[in-house]
Amino acid sequence: MNFKIINIILALLIIELKVFSFAINDIVSKGKVKTTKALDTEVPTELTVIDVEDTDLEPIEDSDSEDSDTAIDVEDTDLEPIEDSDSEDSDTATDSVNINENSELEDLKNYINWTIENGLLGSEDGQVIITEYQNKSKNEILQQKFDAINYGTKVEVNGYQMSVNISGKQHNQTIVLLPALGVLSPVLFYKGLVENLATDYKVITIEPFGYGISDIVEEERTVDNIIPEIHTCLEKLGIDKFYFMGHSIGGIYSLVYSDQYPDEVLGFIGLDNTPNNYANFAPIERTELDIKFLEGHDKYHIWRYYPEEVKKIYIESQMDPNYNYTDKDMEDFDLIFSFRNINTNSINENEVSKYNVDYAEDMKFQCPILMFVSSVTNSTVEPKWISMHEDMISNHENSEMIILEEPHFIIHSNHAVISDKIKEWIL
Repeated sequence: MNFKIINIILALLIIELKVFSFAINDIVSKGKVKTTKALDTEVPTELTVIDVEDTDLEPIEDSDSEDSDTAIDVEDTDLEPIEDSDSEDSDTATDSVNINENSELEDLKNYINWTIENGLLGSEDGQVIITEYQNKSKNEILQQKFDAINYGTKVEVNGYQMSVNISGKQHNQTIVLLPALGVLSPVLFYKGLVENLATDYKVITIEPFGYGISDIVEEERTVDNIIPEIHTCLEKLGIDKFYFMGHSIGGIYSLVYSDQYPDEVLGFIGLDNTPNNYANFAPIERTELDIKFLEGHDKYHIWRYYPEEVKKIYIESQMDPNYNYTDKDMEDFDLIFSFRNINTNSINENEVSKYNVDYAEDMKFQCPILMFVSSVTNSTVEPKWISMHEDMISNHENSEMIILEEPHFIIHSNHAVISDKIKEWIL
């Protein structure tokens, strides 16, 4: 499998966007990279335009390849593929399944042909995807392995399952962590910092809908829906007094939550949080073609068919380089990339992110705040970054701002510094 165009684009975007909260492989038409705006930033990230040689693209035909069983390597597993039912209506059921499968396959072929016609995939890569997609037993195993990921607790919220991880359960004082926009797996991404804090606090890492192994939902990803969902989750966990810790856009959600439920929030800890007075905030710009491409990849879980070297580039950008992940962690990262990467919820959350930031514009934390702010973000992205955070501090005792000489993912090089300061700051 080649995926040469996508590989080059993805590699460049990861390098360029690594300092921001949303390290995303935003794919654009005709094999070219356009100017892309990173979330939580004012200044667009300029990427070099890459011209791809013209090729004669052929529509995808039905594949009868004998090598389809060896197209993708899957580790040995105890999970068995789903078997056909032996009910009396099995013939009717089988016919129905075949009709549905054939219809879905035709829809996929139409989508792949569309990507080829628009220069987003090569015809050879498209054919590989079709072949992989028809490898039913291995796809079932991958799906079962994703469904079996269990690195925390599932909480039912409005009929959906929201994933949370609770560390340091023996402690009474609680910190609730909300992630940056687009983090693939919040539980794994913040694992190093959480383990440091869990020696003294109960730390709850929330994976909002569309993140990690939480469900995908139909509701728009505006604060009007996100905040009540988080409140319901915490209410079901029996958490009614806690410190909020928000990274990037998670700071906006923390502020809106504290405005609506002020008696619950004891204090706010910002990890280079998005300031609510960020007038020049802009989401990633996507054309209709971009969105259609990403939605198709999500619908058919096409990310799972990408070459391992491409997956590695993206996943490593989402990892804490100073944390020693287990083999199970790495397998979970790979599966979440395959089934949750840039899904319909994260696409929508980007589209409405300007609304979410503007919603909090006139709000103030009515509690003490401790903010860790990146000097690199201030010097390379937004020259008012530090001053905007200073403006968020109201006249509360025990409020403080710490400047760190690190990029936006400040937690990855500062586990001890951040956790030690938090332990000193929380009374």
